[in-house]
Amino acid sequence: MFGWTKLFRKKEPSVDDVALALMPHLRALRPDANFDFDAALGTIRVRDGGVINLANLHADYLRTPADQREHALRTFAMGVLPPEVPASFADARDALLPALRYLPGIDQSRIVAEHDSLDSITDSMLPFSPSLLVSVVHDTEHAMQQVSADILKDWGMTPAQALEVAVDNLRHKAPPRFHEVVPGLWCSDYGDFYDAARILLPELAWQLRLFGTPVAMVPNRACLWIAGDQDAQALLAMIARAREVLTAQSRPLASEMLRLEEGRWLPWQPPMPEAAAALARLQTEFTAADYAAQKQALDEIHQRRGLDVFVASCSLVQRPDGGLISYSVLTKGVDTWLPRTDRVVLLDPDQPKGAKKIVEWSAFEAQLGPLIDVLAFVPPRFHVREHPSDEAIASLPEGEL
Repeated sequence: MFGWTKLFRKKEPSVDDVALALMPHLRALRPDANFDFDAALGTIRVRDGGVINLANLHADYLRTPADQREHALRTFAMGVLPPEVPASFADARDALLPALRYLPGIDQSRIVAEHDSLDSITDSMLPFSPSLLVSVVHDTEHAMQQVSADILKDWGMTPAQALEVAVDNLRHKAPPRFHEVVPGLWCSDYGDFYDAARILLPELAWQLRLFGTPVAMVPNRACLWIAGDQDAQALLAMIARAREVLTAQSRPLASEMLRLEEGRWLPWQPPMPEAAAALARLQTEFTAADYAAQKQALDEIHQRRGLDVFVASCSLVQRPDGGLISYSVLTKGVDTWLPRTDRVVLLDPDQPKGAKKIVEWSAFEAQLGPLIDVLAFVPPRFHVREHPSDEAIASLPEGEL
């Protein structure tokens, strides 16, 4: 009986299926535009400019009841092809809100769209943390559109001035809504997809019952977790729940943990060994996932352009204590773009048994710097223009995995 049930179980829609279902909604909004689906990258390219990434839509589509999926597609289409932002700041002011953006995700979209410069995309954004930027968006009932640098210029405003207005709008958008998930760990409960952006309202954190100074994580845009820096169990719970959000839900943001210091959120590592180890493992895994997505995008572009470059993987190995070490492989004779990893494995296929040496990244970069170009990617990659000599390799201290 089980076999027959499995045989006739309905197959879940693929990214290709979702793209096919989305196309009519896109064409209804932009009848003069051309849309091309790239199955390898899971994107729809708009020929007059722009790339629509379908990963988040596909994840949301699978969780949406079947009778609501057409509405979800229509809403998504209006979100990615929004109407123009008002030409007047006075007309736009009340609809301005802040949004957090994940820098590696922005850069991956840039690679897919084949834009040469990240600055041209982020010039209207402001830095918030090492991996997060803040943008100002114009939010209407069905669409949210980033306010570009050109629009700000037309308004006669700087990004900082526009952000001040947007944050104030967010402050008055809804009263505080947090619930205590476990003792000492609080989760936002606004349900408007601006939960993460409310980290820009630090006064909210001080209103919660915390053991110590506020610490926060924003694993996706609909989630803001807050605990006290002296509460080891709450911090462990925060890391565990952030892992669930980052790995299972759509639109992931950052794995950073931030601590509120004199009104500013700064990157922070908990001093408690168990929490520190859990956070380090999560961040190592998340960085490896960023590199994997970046590699896929670069490989597709290189294939399209006919470039013979090896984009090395960021691989992980587990230590006896449960921690993770990242490593990449540099093979002699192969033009390589390396990720930044804890270790580099140097391979020489011309030597007996493919002689290899494992070195720490810090030593590799310090001693072989003249042979390495830093490439403009986030997370960073390094072009090894010339394989190090046998003498240079011999001088490097031996590492281990």
